[in-house]
Amino acid sequence: MDKRQIISSFNKSTISENVNIQGDDVKQHKEINYNNIVDDAFTKLFEEIQKIYDDAKRKEAEFFAQQLQEAYNKKDKEKAKTLIEFLRQRVQDVAALMTIATTLGITF
Repeated sequence: MDKRQIISSFNKSTISENVNIQGDDVKQHKEINYNNIVDDAFTKLFEEIQKIYDDAKRKEAEFFAQQLQEAYNKKDKEKAKTLIEFLRQRVQDVAALMTIATTLGITF
């Protein structure tokens, strides 16, 4: 009989969602729903675009952001990458763009 004892091995960490850290021969799978994350990212992107002072540049960025949203919905990585590269030059905060890119598997 195995008499293992692990004490204080996780330094007061909180582990949630039924994760088995100390089990033998355990395979676990976690699915992440990116829908809310991506919806929030697009909301933040459109908010960031509203901060562009130049009216023509703002309208152009809005158009490309809408195109990016369509490319995301169609999982068109090549088109999305091109649009993200364009939008990165227009917006100050690129965190939303990087979130969208990451969920599509696009790296820069």
